[in-house]
Amino acid sequence: SSVLNAIPNTPNSVSTYNLPAGTVLQVQRNQVTGRTTGANTFTYTTSALGSPSSTTGNKFLEVASFTPISATSLIVIQVYCSVLSEAANSTNEGAAGIWKNNTGAPLTVWYALNLTAGGGVTPSSANSASFVNMTYAETSGSTTARTYSWYAGVGSGSCVINSIGSDTSYGGQMSSIMTVTEIAQ
Repeated sequence: SSVLNAIPNTPNSVSTYNLPAGTVLQVQRNQVTGRTTGANTFTYTTSALGSPSSTTGNKFLEVASFTPISATSLIVIQVYCSVLSEAANSTNEGAAGIWKNNTGAPLTVWYALNLTAGGGVTPSSANSASFVNMTYAETSGSTTARTYSWYAGVGSGSCVINSIGSDTSYGGQMSSIMTVTEIAQ
C-alpha cells in the first residue's frame, strides 16, 4: 500500500502523521494593495504595551481564525509593509507591532526613531517614510484557532501605508502582506 493510504482521511485537515520536521503544513495570508490611511498614533514608550488601543496604531493586516494542525508545530508570522509614511509632515517616528488575538502584549514590536534611517526616504513632500519587515516565531501550543494582527502608526498625526504622504505612489500598486506559516517540528 502507498504512504498516502496510510494517512487517515480527515475532511478539511492534513494529518501530521510521520511528516518530517520542516514540512510546511499550511500558509494563510492577508494582503492590502494601494494607499491606506490610519488616524491612531503609535508612540515610543519604555512601558510594556498591552492590548491594542488608540495609542498603538491602526490595524492594517490580519489573518483571522488561523487554526494550527498540530499542537507542536512552529508558527511563523511575517509582515512586509512596502512603505509606512506620515500622512502629513509632523514626525519622523514610526512603530508597528504584531498581536495575537488582539489582546495582551504584542508578540514583537518594530520602532524607528527616524523613519528615514535604514532604508527610509524623505521625498520632495518632506514626509518621512520607511519599509517595515517583521518576523516572529512561536510554538503553536494547541490546535485552538487564533488571530494574528499587524498594527502600525507614526508618533503624531495620521499615517499611510503603501504610499508616501498624500500621494498615491506608483498608481496605487504598492502592497503590504502578512503571511502566517505552520511548520512541522
